[in-house]
Amino acid sequence: MLFIALMVVVLIPGVSDFAGEVGKNGDKWVSQLNAQGQKLIGVSLRRHLEVLQKSGSLVVRVG
Repeated sequence: MLFIALMVVVLIPGVSDFAGEVGKNGDKWVSQLNAQGQKLIGVSLRRHLEVLQKSGSLVVRVG
């Protein structure tokens, strides 16, 4: 019972806060990751992901 109470009090709000931060900053993080990838290997990761998504090889579901 203590474990369930701990999950409700600590873990669930923490996951909710984390999801909120990803929602607010996710696009910025992806842009930074893409810039770092271009710097290190000279390839736009975002462009490759867009091509995969348009071809149907990569399916992204939100919500």
